[in-house]
Amino acid sequence: MKNPFPSKGQAVPLEFEGLKLRVDWTATLSNHVNYGECLAVVGPSGSGKSQLLSCLAGLKAPLMGSIRYYGSAFSDSRTRRKLVSSLGIAFHYSGLIHSLSVIENVVLPYRCRQALGGEYFSDETIEEHARLRLKLLGLADLAEKYPHEILEGDRRCTALARALAHGTKIVLLEEPTLGMSTERKHRILELLAAVLQIEAVDAILLFTSDVSGLGELPTRYLDLSTGAAPLSFPARGDEAGIALD
Repeated sequence: MKNPFPSKGQAVPLEFEGLKLRVDWTATLSNHVNYGECLAVVGPSGSGKSQLLSCLAGLKAPLMGSIRYYGSAFSDSRTRRKLVSSLGIAFHYSGLIHSLSVIENVVLPYRCRQALGGEYFSDETIEEHARLRLKLLGLADLAEKYPHEILEGDRRCTALARALAHGTKIVLLEEPTLGMSTERKHRILELLAAVLQIEAVDAILLFTSDVSGLGELPTRYLDLSTGAAPLSFPARGDEAGIALD
């Protein structure tokens, strides 16, 4: 089977062209995300952010248009499984499995990827990776608790830690900072900037109405209320100082 992850420079991580998400739309969406870049999809409630996320995550098909990850069509069943398993997704509602503890939820992508033939890690290494991600998001003390025992903000950060599991190539995040405290918002954006800087992931897409603080990331914007793509912010020049392995 064709390698769905070509060498860097051969194809951009994600591109979509001519997408129509709703029958009442007259315009279509086209954009791409480069390596080391964050694309912030912004717009008011009902503008189509969630629909676009669902299409890019493979949960629904657009009415028309194409989606390509690393140059491969997302509709190609031969590569779809590997492409989907490389995505790290966190929705606005955490989507945690309530019968699993916090750390067991974060470990889950490792188990799934190994079952699909992905890179093997020992149980000790997987737990070490999971605990590090929880620590970076301020959740180290909650690792053994269950989702119903922690606050909604903690559940959403757990979902983010799960999305950043080793092996994730592209991260899709819905409202990751909305309603968070200033301190927690800064922690989340700092971590996202770091994983891009150290090339732990290839690209990040944010689907958000909260654009405050996004200047910390090398961000372009796709505004669904206008269809415009304003100028990019430059990447941060300081060292992130974070390792995820």
